[in-house]
Amino acid sequence: MRDSRKALAIGTELMQGTGVTGRIYTIRDEIGRGASCIVYLASYKNTLGEDKSVYIKECYPHSLDIDRDENGYLSSGDVESFNDHKKRFRESFSLCNRIYETEGLVNATSNYLDIFEKNNTLYTVIARAEGHTLADIDDISLK
Repeated sequence: MRDSRKALAIGTELMQGTGVTGRIYTIRDEIGRGASCIVYLASYKNTLGEDKSVYIKECYPHSLDIDRDENGYLSSGDVESFNDHKKRFRESFSLCNRIYETEGLVNATSNYLDIFEKNNTLYTVIARAEGHTLADIDDISLK
């Protein structure tokens, strides 16, 4: 099945919260798609005004007929199914945090920082980690 989802445009700003407690995430690039989401590289300015990079994961299920309007708003003819996907997306955020915070587990999951609602969908903010994955290593040995 062809993926006809429309990603957020590069430069799109997502406002989380309001006023002085709000944070603006700017979409820098699309880095991946899964069955339930699109993942973006984004940036924001911290309280010192420094640029910080994060990943933004958008709940945007491939299996549903969902349209994105010119303002980024997502709408689906199957509201009940879309709401069910958003519920599972929220539950996944909580589960990832519980796993991440489990003592003794190292590199078990990404560090999910926050979740917020915008454009009739959910977004998670994930810490951007630098480094290599096991896929980068040619000689994997358990010696």
